Amino acid sequence: KKPINGRDTTMFESLVLSILNRYLGAYVVGLNRDQLSVGVWQGDVQLGNLNLRKDALRSLNLPVDIKVGFIGRLTVKIPWSQLRSKAVIIEIHDLYMVLGPSRVGDADADAEEEAFIAAKEAELQAKEAKDQETASQESSTLLDLIMDNIHVVINNLHMRFEDTLSHPEHPFAAGVRIELLESQAADSAWNASYVSAAQTQAYRKLNLVNFSTYWDTDCTLFATQIEQVDLRAFLQQIAETMPRSKYLLENVNGSAYLRRSKAYEENDVGLDLAIDLGAIPLSIDHLQFADITMFLRWLGAQQAKRHARHQLHTMVRWCRPEFKPREASVTEKKACLREWWRYLIRGGKLWERRERGAHFVVDKEYLTSHCSWKESYVSLWVKQLTTPTLLPAEKSELSRIEHKLSAEDILHFRELAQVEVDGSPARLEAARRLRDEKRQQELAASTWYGWWFGSRASTPQTVEVDVADAIRPTAEQRAALLAAVQQRRRVNGHVSRDHISRRISFSLKSGTLLFRQGAVRDAGLCRDLAKLECSNLNFSFSERPGMRGFSVDINLDGLLVRDLLTAHSNFKDLVGPRRASLANPPRRRSSPFVMVGPLVEVPVAEPFLQAEFSSYKTEHLRQFSLSLKLQPLDIVLNKHLAALILDLFTTPPAAP
Repeated sequence: KKPINGRDTTMFESLVLSILNRYLGAYVVGLNRDQLSVGVWQGDVQLGNLNLRKDALRSLNLPVDIKVGFIGRLTVKIPWSQLRSKAVIIEIHDLYMVLGPSRVGDADADAEEEAFIAAKEAELQAKEAKDQETASQESSTLLDLIMDNIHVVINNLHMRFEDTLSHPEHPFAAGVRIELLESQAADSAWNASYVSAAQTQAYRKLNLVNFSTYWDTDCTLFATQIEQVDLRAFLQQIAETMPRSKYLLENVNGSAYLRRSKAYEENDVGLDLAIDLGAIPLSIDHLQFADITMFLRWLGAQQAKRHARHQLHTMVRWCRPEFKPREASVTEKKACLREWWRYLIRGGKLWERRERGAHFVVDKEYLTSHCSWKESYVSLWVKQLTTPTLLPAEKSELSRIEHKLSAEDILHFRELAQVEVDGSPARLEAARRLRDEKRQQELAASTWYGWWFGSRASTPQTVEVDVADAIRPTAEQRAALLAAVQQRRRVNGHVSRDHISRRISFSLKSGTLLFRQGAVRDAGLCRDLAKLECSNLNFSFSERPGMRGFSVDINLDGLLVRDLLTAHSNFKDLVGPRRASLANPPRRRSSPFVMVGPLVEVPVAEPFLQAEFSSYKTEHLRQFSLSLKLQPLDIVLNKHLAALILDLFTTPPAAP
């Protein structure tokens, strides 16, 4: 290995592996040096053939698991010497995954406990980062620059969901394919650019190329042949041979434009997101609709079961034993078994009372334990705020109590401890002094890039430095990043009534929805029934925190429903704007068409639909305003076609 700045690249690779394992470990299976290619001089870190963890999506709290998945190549390009003038680039190539539903019974108690602890820790960390109101100017500026200019590219994404549980007689597969998804910094003209620290506006552009989603009923599932078929080859074959009739959306392109104000201006929008899509061709048949309905019904039932299990776990986890019988010693095994039986019986009794309608269940033992935990935790946290270190026994007791408590209880007890500190001048001064010392220590290590190129501060060469901790963002850096994202616009604690904190706009040049009827499920034959077409759809949502309200604006230039089923019809347009009257409209005694409204010539100069809705809260009342303007319509009723379309959206019966 060629030494760099007196350091061997082997150590650098080990450092990169430890950091990647720390931040990617929740999503990919353990990394090793064979998968890593480090171009130190170019600032490139490349990983290949990363297998995704089966529980990588567990944080979404959905009954979905990854059956198999991998990332073909992950590249991170870091311009170490030019972080203030060039962007960090993250490239992901060939992201493939096959998902599947997970039953409620598939999650054991240990997994639920781990998920509960992870969610609690995430909530506590977010609260701690939010409470850090001051940060180093140097570190916050660098972090802002990196995040404002980070360039992310995802090439060739294919995510497939296979289900055999919601509709066992007719298994289906739904998938999403994206050829390119790119996000990069831009200038005010939305050209690729670098956002400097002096700019008050940060711009970001997102490009989407060839987004498609399909729904394949009664198809061949990859889950049944995982051992025999290569995932990449299987998904590539699906993309090449999938019939067009299976696609709900096909080859949609679009762009999103994000503008974020970095300095408060009363007449400026804090966060402005504009989404521009050229055309969206939607299509659906009654077989796909039946599968979607059955899946949503099954998903709702699974979510209800998960919620019930979570409630039970929350009610009894405080008395859950810390050790399992197999982990206890021989002398403690009997007592450990007794504690687990006590835990099981208590949980069953509490749940039985809950099921009988006793939604408020009082447990005297829990109340006694909770009061004891409160006194101990507040006392220990006061000491944590005012002394440099806790004794090992005190740290262990603090950790044990936090394991028992929920995030809400922990935050409440910490607030009580802060009140005690604020009420004592001596404790308040000790806490301030300790906080200043920690801040100085963090500032000394905040310029993590200085480790590589040399820091301004002189550091003795004999001192051992934990490089991983130096590179890891500090609490102040995380707080600055969170504050930049949230962007709370306040001037002396006051927000202008007219100030728009967030605005989201959506524009669609043209959209179509094709209704199909599958003649035979097994054969997959379809016939087109009707097509709904709309043009120039504009949607806008604005939030005004000063008025504690929001507004929604919708404009639609044109709407048309065409008959694709009836041959030789004089009324192909079933729904549309009024048109010129016909000279001699056909009158057939057996005609299935019924005219609604006269046909008169109405010039179309305004949008077909204009809608405005707003809601604002005054001191005592909430006010609502709704404005709706619709141009005259021609409606032709084809009884036979209407019956077929209604049958398409008929909800299938629930499984017994």
